[in-house]
Amino acid sequence: MLISLVRCSTMPRRNIYLLIILITSAVLRFTLVLSAWSEPSRYFTPDSYDYNTLAHSLLEDGQFVRAGSPEIFRTPGYPMFLAGIYALTGNSTHAVIIVQAFLDILLCYLVFRLGKLLFSEAVGLVAAAIQAISPVMIAYCCRILSETLFAFLIVSMLLLLLNKRANQQVKLIFPAGVIMGIACLVRPVGLIGAIIIVIFLLVARRFRSAIVFAVASAMIIMPWLVRNYFKTGYRGLAGVADYNLFYYNARALMQSDRSTVVSSTAHRLIKENPIREGLPPDYARLNNPAFLSLCRSEGMRIICRQPGQYLQVHLRGMRNIFLPAATDVLEIAGLTTGKKGTLKVIRQAGLWAGVKHYFADKPWAIWLCLPMVVITLVKFVFAMVGLVRCAIRRIGFDFWFMVAIGVSLILLPGPAGHPRFRVPVAAIISIISAVGIVGIKSKPSNRA
Repeated sequence: MLISLVRCSTMPRRNIYLLIILITSAVLRFTLVLSAWSEPSRYFTPDSYDYNTLAHSLLEDGQFVRAGSPEIFRTPGYPMFLAGIYALTGNSTHAVIIVQAFLDILLCYLVFRLGKLLFSEAVGLVAAAIQAISPVMIAYCCRILSETLFAFLIVSMLLLLLNKRANQQVKLIFPAGVIMGIACLVRPVGLIGAIIIVIFLLVARRFRSAIVFAVASAMIIMPWLVRNYFKTGYRGLAGVADYNLFYYNARALMQSDRSTVVSSTAHRLIKENPIREGLPPDYARLNNPAFLSLCRSEGMRIICRQPGQYLQVHLRGMRNIFLPAATDVLEIAGLTTGKKGTLKVIRQAGLWAGVKHYFADKPWAIWLCLPMVVITLVKFVFAMVGLVRCAIRRIGFDFWFMVAIGVSLILLPGPAGHPRFRVPVAAIISIISAVGIVGIKSKPSNRA
C-alpha cells in the first residue's frame, strides 16, 4: 500500500488527473449498474429483446434467423457481441452490462487520446472529464443496446484515421476501415459515416487512403449484403432503415400536414403496421423483403413530393436527440418508470408538455434530473463556443473531418430521434466542448 502511494506521488500530474477521471467514470457507471442488479429487466428496452433473441438464435442454432426466416431487419454485429459474452458466462445479462461499463470507461481514455491528438493534453483531459460525467453515456452503457459498442468502434477508428502517421503509413488506414465495417454491422447508420469518410479522403487528395479504407470496410460489409440478397432477395444492409423511413420519417410528414397526398398502398402500410403498441411485433412481416421494399419506395415518394416541408419536420424531430437522458438514468435506478409515450408527446405538443406528462405521478423526480440537465446544457453551450473558436482559428482538415462524421450521425434519424442516438457522437461533442473551455493553445496542423 505504501509503495503504491509513493508511486502515485511520483506520477506526473497529468496522469493523476487522468486516473481521477477514469475512477470517477467507473464509480458513476458501476453505481448505476448495481442499482439495477437485483432487477435486470431494467437494463432492457423493447429493442433489447430483439438483440437478445437474435443472440440466442446464434448460440443455439448457429443461424441468424427469427420466426423461421433469415433475419434482415437487424444487422448481426451487436447480437454476435452478446452471443460471445453469453457463451463465456452462461447467458449472463449482468456480464454484458459489466463489459459495456468497462468499454465506456475505456472510451473515456480514448477520448483523452483523441483530444490530445487533435489539440492538446489539456483539451484531452477536459474532454475525458466531460465524457465521464455525461448522463447519456452513463445511462446507455447500462442498457442492452448497441450504442456503447458502436461509439467505442467509431472513436477507435478516428484515432487510427487521424493519427499523424496515417498520411505516410497506409497500413493504419486498413484497420480503420475494418473497424468502420464492423461498426456498420453493429449499427447500419455507420454506412453513412463510412461514405462521408471516403468523400473527405478524396477531397483531401488522399486517394490511396480512400481506396484502402473503402476496400477494408467493404470486405466486412459486402458479405452481409450478398447474404441478404441471395438468401432473401433483399437489397440492403438492414430492414430497420426502410421501416423507419416510412413509419417515422414519412409518417411524421403526413401527421404534420394532413393534406399530404398518399397512395392506397401507403394507407395499407399504416393500417398493417407490424409493430403496434401492446402487441408483439410481427417479425415474419418485418423480415419480408417485399414489405421492406414497399416501405422504402412509399417513404421516398411521400418525402420527395414535399421536400421543403419534410426538411422542417426532420429538423424538428432532431431535437429529441439532444435531450439529456436523465429519465433513462432514473428508470435504470428504479426511481421512475418509462413506456409512457413521452417522446410522442414531445413531438406533438412540445418539451414542457412532455415533462409534465412524464413526471405527472412523481414531480419530485424533476429535482433529481436537474443536475444532469445542467451538465448537458453546459456541455452544449461550450461546444458552440468551441466550434466558434475553431472557425476563427481556421482549424485544419482533421477537426472538421471529425465534425462532419458527428453531424451526419446526428442529422440522419430526424423524426425517429432519441437521446440514445447521441451516444456515438458524444465523444466528438465532448472534445469540441473541451476546446470551448480550454481554448486553443496552438493551431493544429492541417494534415491534408
